[in-house]
Amino acid sequence: MAKKFKVKKKFTLRDRFWWVPLKLVIKKPQFINLNETTELPKKCILLGNHRSAAGPFTYRTHMKELYMVIAAHQACEGYKSRWNYLYHTFYRKKCKRPKVPSFILATVLGFFLPPLYRFAGAIPVYFDKRVVTTYKYCIQALNENVPVAFFPENSDNGYFELVKEFNKGFLMLAKLYYQKHGEDLPIYTHHFASNPSRIITGKPMYYNELAKNHTDDEINEMFREYMNSLNAVGRNEPANGQST
Repeated sequence: MAKKFKVKKKFTLRDRFWWVPLKLVIKKPQFINLNETTELPKKCILLGNHRSAAGPFTYRTHMKELYMVIAAHQACEGYKSRWNYLYHTFYRKKCKRPKVPSFILATVLGFFLPPLYRFAGAIPVYFDKRVVTTYKYCIQALNENVPVAFFPENSDNGYFELVKEFNKGFLMLAKLYYQKHGEDLPIYTHHFASNPSRIITGKPMYYNELAKNHTDDEINEMFREYMNSLNAVGRNEPANGQST
């Protein structure tokens, strides 16, 4: 019998088992917030860039906000499924790593993914009819005032600091939530940038407001371009917002 889905509403003592060593290993980036307040609403959609494994681990380790995150369903299943995903898809195809390091990383990390994903608050995403379950869990999290985070870049050809293509799952969630509850959720775009290391939080945009004058493809491209534009913030010019 499948385990009942639970929304992660707080960090536990067990989470600190992962949090403490991750904070020692993963350098804290500078945080730059382009909004007037540093506090994001409890009910919103978050976007971030992946940048190999660095993005998700850095966001979760150093961002103070509690959120649920969309994750590949293969990595949320049994060890064989996790290993195959890590070796063939993540390290070899997406990260372009050689065979031996990919084998070692997949073999070791495969053991630790379940507790790490519980720490992260993972929601498995599917690409067949089971995607209905993904959106059901997302809506449940939002209804319980916990944001849902997406890494929407299409990484079939690898990860890049400037994202080349977006998937539209986050737009579908915004649309479904509006249809079900009549609430146009704010969508906050983040960008994890390097040289220097920093996470920039952009201003919110609203899907249903944008949909009055734009198609889904146009809106998707607007979010992709906005995420990439944040890469320049804090590098060559001062941020037009708050820095923490």
